[in-house]
Amino acid sequence: MTNRSTLRAGGGALLLGCALQGTAMAETGNAFESELARLAGRAAKQCGIFPLGQAAAAGWACAQAAERAGQAYWIAFEGKGDDSTVGHAAIRTAAGVHILLDYDSNPFGGSARSFPRFVTTTCPWPILHDSAARIPLDCVPPRPIDRAAQNSAP
Repeated sequence: MTNRSTLRAGGGALLLGCALQGTAMAETGNAFESELARLAGRAAKQCGIFPLGQAAAAGWACAQAAERAGQAYWIAFEGKGDDSTVGHAAIRTAAGVHILLDYDSNPFGGSARSFPRFVTTTCPWPILHDSAARIPLDCVPPRPIDRAAQNSAP
């Protein structure tokens, strides 16, 4: 079961540098990056911010290595909506809590300036990555291994 709740609007002024094998800073601005740092913790491993729809193998390898080591981390994906910037991130806190973060820089659309919206989903297991999906992160239970199907394969 997941716990979906809307977090505070707005963002702090914390600036984070983010580089992983040439990965550029996202265009999401300070609010998204500040929320990543706030949720994951300042000591979290920053595995990068990647454009939606592009390969992020190095970032995902970073996140998986941090997961295996029991370390806090975050990895994020960003893109442009119709009239705003959107982002999705997988976060692991130092306490081992897995969080799926969704971000919209202007949830009300149009030219009106609004406060960004952050929505979190707490996951009881590590967040899954699917590079082929429109939104590459998901909070679903891992599939059990079907031993009978494995044993009957030709």
